[in-house]
Amino acid sequence: MVTASHNPKWDNGYKVYWANGAQILSPHDKHIQAAILHNLCPQSGAFEEPAGDHPLLTDPLRRVNDAYFSVVSSNVSEQAAISALQIPIVYTAMHGVGYTYVRQAWRAAGFREDTLGRWS
Repeated sequence: MVTASHNPKWDNGYKVYWANGAQILSPHDKHIQAAILHNLCPQSGAFEEPAGDHPLLTDPLRRVNDAYFSVVSSNVSEQAAISALQIPIVYTAMHGVGYTYVRQAWRAAGFREDTLGRWS
């Protein structure tokens, strides 16, 4: 996992976890460091993009979205009350990248469509 760009500069980089879910400890850290130092030169073809039908390439977005919004929808216990909600809700994203997903979650939770227009 790579840390978020808004973290302090000393936090940026790679965080490596072992199979037990904890960050790596010795001796694993030394073995990983040795492997990195042994492989500083890129392998032949390392910067070539694989073909779109390469068996190791997948795009899980649709599958993950469908599963997530299904859970959102199934965990709303009072959809009728939510549909009648009259209080304003404000969505303020730092970069706007979540807008599409927030609107989908809004719909999955049963909020009225006419309230969605206020977000544009």
